[in-house]
Amino acid sequence: FPTLTNLSCAILCNIAATREPSAKGTISWANHFFSIAINQLISNANGDSRVRKLMICTLSHVMAFGNLTLGFSDSKKVIKLCIGIMEDEKQCAFETENCCCILYCVFVNAPIAIRHTEVPSKASDLLQKAMIQHSERIRLMAIALDALTEVSLLNDCDHTNTIDFVMTVISDLSPTISQSEIMIEKTLAFLSKICKSKHHATCFELRGGLVLVHSSLKSESLVVQQRAIDVMYKIATLSDGRVFALNTLEQLGNSAQSNFKEDRSMAAKSLYIIVASVDTRKPDFPQYAALGLEFTQKVIKTFPTDTSIQKIGCFSARKIATLAQKSNTSLDISSVMLPILDAQSLLGVQIQKDSLDTIWALMGMKWELRPEELRELTVCTVETVKMNSGISSSGRSFRGDVVTSGMAVFADIFAEPVHAVRVLGMQKVERVIELVLSLIYACLDKFGNHPFIFSFGFSVLQRLCNVNDCHNLILRFGGIVAVIDGMTANGGNANIQEKGCNILRRLAAYHLEIKLTIVESDGVDAVLNNMMTHSANEAVIREACSALSVLCVDKQTRTFIIQQGGVLLLENAMEIHIGSNLIQENALDALCLLSSDADSEILLTSNIITSIKDSLD
Repeated sequence: FPTLTNLSCAILCNIAATREPSAKGTISWANHFFSIAINQLISNANGDSRVRKLMICTLSHVMAFGNLTLGFSDSKKVIKLCIGIMEDEKQCAFETENCCCILYCVFVNAPIAIRHTEVPSKASDLLQKAMIQHSERIRLMAIALDALTEVSLLNDCDHTNTIDFVMTVISDLSPTISQSEIMIEKTLAFLSKICKSKHHATCFELRGGLVLVHSSLKSESLVVQQRAIDVMYKIATLSDGRVFALNTLEQLGNSAQSNFKEDRSMAAKSLYIIVASVDTRKPDFPQYAALGLEFTQKVIKTFPTDTSIQKIGCFSARKIATLAQKSNTSLDISSVMLPILDAQSLLGVQIQKDSLDTIWALMGMKWELRPEELRELTVCTVETVKMNSGISSSGRSFRGDVVTSGMAVFADIFAEPVHAVRVLGMQKVERVIELVLSLIYACLDKFGNHPFIFSFGFSVLQRLCNVNDCHNLILRFGGIVAVIDGMTANGGNANIQEKGCNILRRLAAYHLEIKLTIVESDGVDAVLNNMMTHSANEAVIREACSALSVLCVDKQTRTFIIQQGGVLLLENAMEIHIGSNLIQENALDALCLLSSDADSEILLTSNIITSIKDSLD
């Protein structure tokens, strides 16, 4: 009864098309309709074309809206049915479109075993053929591209040819179709899912992908913009982001900023893309870096209480700052530094380490902060370090990583000590000096050795020794003992020893009472130990010889230095570092003072005369 069959199929097709996906018993009716459609298609393979069309349409609706989960055998059966219909030369666009829809639905949830069969490859070929044959039909093209995306994800082969095919087909389409919102969206979705290697990224670039994403960023459709950002993010991860032009990134910044308040993932991805594109090998690196900092600042300000976004923002600013330092590029850091400080005050301990590390990196660009910015930075850093010092009333335990980062920031704040002291005022400077020395003592007494805390702390003291008022504050808060004990605790650390000797020399200069205090606090021992442990280190020996010459203040001290082998150590230093004028000068200065009290026997048995002659030569 062909007429009855036709009418029955038509009724079933209409019911399937109008059935609400959320209706009660959806899965039950979907399974029933699925069985009917499959059986009719198999039994009517070479029969009435109208029945085939109706059942293909029914199956398409059931697959799309019936929430079916097919097993391996059913999936394979459906795919083979669609392949058979698409291979039939008599098939029409209507059947092809429905087959594309069915293939998409099957491959989205296909069992993993399907990928090990021949059907994904065969389906991919037929989908590509359909896109070529029906390039004037927007909906068919869009559905076929969706299906091709899912098939490609199942296929283990290299997708370079598929990417090349899609980009070529899209570029050959008429402007009406290629520039339609749905085709752009589907193309971008395909690219974001399929591009998985640097080779794919290169293919994308060569086939006009950069033009596609640039134009897509200008779209009024938020979905298209999001898809474009997804593609750019994928390409940036595969090719280090160096492929995007500055104007494309500027357009990205404009598009993202107008929408990312409602979509934090868009903000995070856009920030990654822009920062990944900052590369010192580019001739216009300063413009890329400035854009990166500007966008980082906008993201940080937009999400002040979002911890993960703040961490991403801090990482981005650090990367740009590091690259700028390497290329000796100066950038205005004020705009990004203040939002970081604001976020740190809001989020507290969650981002303190990240924010301090970022500020330290930004300070390394040697951009002169405005007075109010420098004051705010200093106060904020003091509060953060004190909060994590383990010695404040906050009750928090000691966090060495946060304290280390804070000490590094202090060291950079006082890189120009006279200027910094003038801007900050003595009250704030006093707070810093007291905190730095308290932390050095705390590490010595309670928290164990933290070499970087000593190193950065010594940098602060070393720089502030140049300012008279600070000089006195360092002495008042126990700077001499802190430095000597710090040197003793870190005997093997050349950096700390060099700075320690330098501080002792600066503190002792022109003050007899201070010189005697350093001697009584075992300062001479610390210096002599340096000369033995780091005899080959020119920087350490230079500072040690200089400190020793300053500390030869009285006969008792000179006699002690001689008894501890000071003459031999100076002689050894002159021999090893014969090419250093400063070491020769400082060592001769110290020997001149020591020889007035040295036993002639010591001078005669040493090789000092030869060393002096070699130095003069």
